[in-house]
Amino acid sequence: MGKPGRKSKAEDRRREIVQAVARCVREHGIGATSVAKFAREAGVPTSLVFHYFGDRDALILALIDYEIEKFDIIRREGLVDAPARDRLDRLLGYFLGGGFYEGFPDDGVIWSEITAISGRNEAVRERLSRMWADWLAEIDDLLAAAYPACEASVRGAVAYGLVCIVEESYVLRIQG
Repeated sequence: MGKPGRKSKAEDRRREIVQAVARCVREHGIGATSVAKFAREAGVPTSLVFHYFGDRDALILALIDYEIEKFDIIRREGLVDAPARDRLDRLLGYFLGGGFYEGFPDDGVIWSEITAISGRNEAVRERLSRMWADWLAEIDDLLAAAYPACEASVRGAVAYGLVCIVEESYVLRIQG
């Protein structure tokens, strides 16, 4: 534990390492990276990376959490204190109008890598599944507030369709 009155650097150091992981994955992909490469990119000893994260898998999960956190922050910008219909319009405009992609100019490669490993990694799949469930629930709630007469099953299908459109739109933008 740190000295009284002195902020621990652990959280800052962890974030710096995860940001270095993001740079490496963006450049080389997940499969072509190692803890040693992450440590070099972060400018720290490999032992420090292991100290903070334990192993490579935990570090990749930390990267996913970091990317989801960025996604959540950017997604919620401009939605606070707006009426439900305005929030829904803003959210859809943001995702389908291109603003979302400006928030993640180089992260498409990272998301593609994360998506690819989710097919082989249960922990990654579970994290992504939680993220999508939260997002679907948020869109369903916005639809319910904006269209109160709409049946729950229809709202759920519309929310799912919107998420699929946004996701594929993102993939298409990455591919040019």
